Amino acid sequence: MLSDFTDAVPLRDANSRRPPEPRGHGPRPPSWTALAAALDGVSEAVVITDLGGLVRSLHGTARDLLPGLEPGSDIAPFLTAAPGGDTPAQGAGRGRYRTPDGTAVSARITRLHDGMVWHLSRPEAERDACALRMEFLNEAARQLSASLQLGRVTRLAARLPVPRLAGACCHVALRPEGGADWTCASAAPGTGPPALDTTTAGYWDAAAVAGTDWLSDLAGGYEGRIELRPGDFGTEPEKVLPAPPGGLGPMLAVPVHGVTGTIGALLFARGSGDPGFTGAETEVLTEYAERVGIAVSAATLYQEQSRTADTLKSALVPAPLPDLEGIGLGSAYRSARETDLIGGDYYEVAEAEDGIEFLFGDVSGKGIDAAVLTGMVRQSVRALRLLERRPLRLLELLNEVLLRTGIEEFSTVVLGRAARLGDGGLRVEMAAGGHPPPLLLRADGTVEEIELSGMFVGAIGDAVFDSVSFTVHPGESLLLYSDGVTEARSGLLDGEMFGEERLARLLADCAGMPAATVPERIEQVVEEWLDDGPHDDIAVLALQPGGSRPPSPAG
Repeated sequence: MLSDFTDAVPLRDANSRRPPEPRGHGPRPPSWTALAAALDGVSEAVVITDLGGLVRSLHGTARDLLPGLEPGSDIAPFLTAAPGGDTPAQGAGRGRYRTPDGTAVSARITRLHDGMVWHLSRPEAERDACALRMEFLNEAARQLSASLQLGRVTRLAARLPVPRLAGACCHVALRPEGGADWTCASAAPGTGPPALDTTTAGYWDAAAVAGTDWLSDLAGGYEGRIELRPGDFGTEPEKVLPAPPGGLGPMLAVPVHGVTGTIGALLFARGSGDPGFTGAETEVLTEYAERVGIAVSAATLYQEQSRTADTLKSALVPAPLPDLEGIGLGSAYRSARETDLIGGDYYEVAEAEDGIEFLFGDVSGKGIDAAVLTGMVRQSVRALRLLERRPLRLLELLNEVLLRTGIEEFSTVVLGRAARLGDGGLRVEMAAGGHPPPLLLRADGTVEEIELSGMFVGAIGDAVFDSVSFTVHPGESLLLYSDGVTEARSGLLDGEMFGEERLARLLADCAGMPAATVPERIEQVVEEWLDDGPHDDIAVLALQPGGSRPPSPAG
């Protein structure tokens, strides 16, 4: 291609594994016959002359731009310097000319050792082509940056150039272990951008990548663009690259760069009867590859960060409640931000030898910062229970642990355990610091407040906490809740809070309900009260005598 002689960025043929070593003062140009043959497929107007201006060959639209010009003619009568226009110095560079009929022509002239190559175009055509190129690049950048989903970005990378700049396109994403993921797209004649069913994807192992010269060269750091012909691009790629109508013709491979270097490649293909890629098109596709690299790098980083965040969240989200014989359990949880699965409220129930041990609390703050302290409290309690099981003493030890971390946030905490009794009831022992008092729902619908005082946990060193013991009889329920319930503000009643009295009346209406249903009912009513308004984290935990472990599957 003409760019072999004019482009600053190297462009080479796939049959050459590496650019040829220079000889003498520079690479030896091909013969005029070979050069003319290479230019036969160009779509722009190109004229080759000797150093005196005698025309040797015409290519592309040269005859349309300069009617009457033929091999053997002198180019001078057909191109005269435009008034006030620049003319190339030393017979090379850019100039402005006029044809015999007064048409303005721009020329880019490349001087070789015994001739010149004239790239000719109309200024308005150059401006139109430039505008179209910028329109494509801007639209591509807009679409590529609109998503951080890696699969969508790679599909777009393959689809966007089709059919405007290529009949088919394949995006290749290199893997660290040497393999590569590929996504290819093509369009049928006369169609617009390809539909999803014309996009295919798959994987090449390391052996397939290593056995594909152009791809292994780009993966190895080769910075140039590589021209390809059918049969040049490897066995595996040949199986998957969608062939444009009429079969494969000119192809171009361009590296895709990321933050750490080459992260992939784009392979553009045209049909067998289509012209080759012009220098201007090659530049556009190279710039497009840069935009693809930016988008793929951003999506990859987002994917890695999301995976890390999901891993951390999975360790902080409240674990499912255990299914226990003789103890019914139920819970409801709603983060202050709907996009978060975790927040500042937390609860945990673990099976113990004679019943259960439970933890319930609310840390200061919201969102991820609150969730970090939540995880710290839960992990600390699990470790401390190996040494101490009495709720009050356990709470005192937890306070010391949080103070030693140096964190500024603090937490309300309820620590307790419930042991099964012979009559089916539960003997509950609890200690609390700074948390709203639990509620006890009697069988007749009466609601009693369990009096518990105490200071915030992790706030001061000499904090005082409180403990209490009581019995939950069959048919009764114990409810623990966070202040996100009572402080929920109505979206319809000028921000009126839900309040303790309204919660007590609601709980009374839940008499006779199983433990699993009570928190769900409370969450539903509070959600209606909020009317989609902002709210704090909401957590509810209910336990009651009764319930049974589901039977194990037979076998």
